[in-house]
Amino acid sequence: MPEIISPTVFISYSWTSPQHAEWVLNLANDLINSGINVKLDQWDLKEGHDKFHFMEQMVNSKEINKVLIILDKGYKEKADSKKAGVGIETQIMSPEIYSNVAQEKFIPIIAEKDDNEEPYQPVFIKTRIYIDLSDSRLYTTNWERLIRTICEKPELVKPELGKLPHYIIEENTRHIKSHTILKSFRAQIDKNPNRINSLSREILSNILDDSKKYKIDFSSIRDEYKIGKEIAKNIIESKILLKLYIEFLENLVKEVPKVFDIDIIIEFLQNIYQLRNLNEEHLRNEYEAENFKIYSHLMFLI
Repeated sequence: MPEIISPTVFISYSWTSPQHAEWVLNLANDLINSGINVKLDQWDLKEGHDKFHFMEQMVNSKEINKVLIILDKGYKEKADSKKAGVGIETQIMSPEIYSNVAQEKFIPIIAEKDDNEEPYQPVFIKTRIYIDLSDSRLYTTNWERLIRTICEKPELVKPELGKLPHYIIEENTRHIKSHTILKSFRAQIDKNPNRINSLSREILSNILDDSKKYKIDFSSIRDEYKIGKEIAKNIIESKILLKLYIEFLENLVKEVPKVFDIDIIIEFLQNIYQLRNLNEEHLRNEYEAENFKIYSHLMFLI
């Protein structure tokens, strides 16, 4: 099992009050207990250190995976007025944030809201999506979200790209009306079994209409070999309808209600069989309906 490396975060905040500094310290302790490395001035900034150099180093360091920006009233006021340490930090962060709108290194954390329940957000980061930990309930609710964000392990993961449906990628396919109806067929008959006959007629009627679109025009083909190739190509292309027909039957036989009228299938097979006589009086040669003879035979076998 590969070793999992714990991410490291730097906490940027304002020393607004001793109570707020304690809140930040508690947050840092909770992160440590959850396996997150934390860089915090209360631990890492020692006597003799240059605090501005420390801030710049933390914000720009490649070893820092995320910067948690703790937003309260004091942070907003200092950031917007560019005052004190917070003002220096925001001047360091702003170019990085504004130079790359997809930057995910900086995570705004709401620690306090105003009397109208609006979060205190400095101008430089106002459009960023934040995580609200401003009261005990939200702290508990959003804690997992914070950890997942830091570790870049979201709860909802975009699925892998699947394959295009066969009715899209088949070469030279005709528009298949039946597909849309078939998609909701199973759900509808589960909800209302009494609709199975009308829905089945509608699907099979559309399959029949779509089948007629596979008529081959042999007017410009004289060579029997080319005629055979054209018939074979047509049969391959029409397999999309065979797939839809199979899908319809598979849904149907899972649980055939007593109200289903089997004559609907018999009538459909009779109509499919009649396709071989399509424009029979205008046949240009003996092969013109050959594809429908094979096609109707396949439908019957299925």
